[in-house]
Amino acid sequence: MIEACRKADWIDASKGMVRKGLSKESIAKVEAAFPNHGFHDTLLRLAKDYGGSTLVGGIKVTKGIVKW
Repeated sequence: MIEACRKADWIDASKGMVRKGLSKESIAKVEAAFPNHGFHDTLLRLAKDYGGSTLVGGIKVTKGIVKW
């Protein structure tokens, strides 16, 4: 279950560029059923608020959540 959530997070955060074994069609169906409504723009704004810039904030957040 945890690994499925990690895969979903990667797919979501990359806007489908990282597919983790899923087809483009499957991802498109999920995106159609659950639209983002500005979610990614909000994440970028929060990263900027957290780190002073989108890049620094994104790196700080990513270092805390990515499983290497």
